[in-house]
Amino acid sequence: MRAGRLADVALAGIVAAVMAPQAMAAKKPPKLVATFGTGLTFDVKRGKKLLSSGADGSATVKARKYRFVVRDNSSFHNFRLVNAKGKTIKGKLRKKKRMVLTGVGATRKKATTYVLNLKKGVYTLICDPHETVGMTVKLTAK
Repeated sequence: MRAGRLADVALAGIVAAVMAPQAMAAKKPPKLVATFGTGLTFDVKRGKKLLSSGADGSATVKARKYRFVVRDNSSFHNFRLVNAKGKTIKGKLRKKKRMVLTGVGATRKKATTYVLNLKKGVYTLICDPHETVGMTVKLTAK
């Protein structure tokens, strides 16, 4: 009877050792996606769920770490993520701390992904050339 229990414990240990790396890989930070269209469109999604669309939008997310994906489909927009004090925040881009922004004319075929830790507070996604026409999204992290 003891040998059977030892075998069960050993098997459970082997299963845990095999499954642990898979569980760790599955815990990537959730994805937020900001997409600039070819016109004055600006969408923010969490996964497949649309959080904000169009000008002067707003969205609420949990305060936590995110993979923040920027898709800039236009050569006349830029993108900047600023905190409540108006300071452009930094995120990890390819393992280095970089400001979360793109330049005008920075149309990319491939999206740019930052890793951000959004603390509780208000952030604003801004297209500088079109801020006056409302191309901003207020992002509140709670």
